[in-house]
Amino acid sequence: MSATQLRLAAEAAEVMVPAVPHLLPITRWAANNERIRATFVDDKATRKKARLSWYHPDDTMVPRGWFTQGLLADLKYYTPFAKAQ
Repeated sequence: MSATQLRLAAEAAEVMVPAVPHLLPITRWAANNERIRATFVDDKATRKKARLSWYHPDDTMVPRGWFTQGLLADLKYYTPFAKAQ
């Protein structure tokens, strides 16, 4: 077994990864991809605290700095699809 297969076997107790047939190659790739798993599977050990530092209570429907201080900073903070450690 390779190192990746051993690591996946160790995680199997926590995350059930179904056997996907070769007929569905994209689904099979997504089921075995560590980046997708790190993004979509909730792990209490690596859970980040919610980031609301850009919010200002005096703003109305669209807060100031919503794009750079809000959306882009959230993407940088939460790092979706970041390389799995």
